[in-house]
Amino acid sequence: MFLVILVQLLMHNVLVQSTETREAFISDTVILPCSIDPTAAGGDVIWRDEEEKTVADIIMGKGDFSDQHPEYRGRVQTFPNEIAKGNFSIVLSNVNTTDSGIYTCYAPKPVQRVELRVTYKRSSFQQHTVMYSFDSKRQWC
Repeated sequence: MFLVILVQLLMHNVLVQSTETREAFISDTVILPCSIDPTAAGGDVIWRDEEEKTVADIIMGKGDFSDQHPEYRGRVQTFPNEIAKGNFSIVLSNVNTTDSGIYTCYAPKPVQRVELRVTYKRSSFQQHTVMYSFDSKRQWC
């Protein structure tokens, strides 16, 4: 039994090509990459987040969002013209802090993982000098 579990763990680590990190600010749009041999995938790839929520399904080479988790509804797109070339990446728009985490592209085994880190934009404070004129007297704010 131990040997079977060890082999499965090794296969999982070998099949996962890479873990990439993507950083984005709140409300940004980010690409989560997944490139594999389209014949190996058979045209079917599924994207899940770390809680196994459905982010997107690509079935027979087409985006299928019918089982998509409500958190992602209307915010995910595929690249239909690229799927035949093995590009199963997705675009996640209007990201927020709850989108931070690990996303996995399965075909049907885990193929690629992407860690998404969403942060707040740093605001730059600029000091402006405004001049008001009252009766030929200048006042600075």
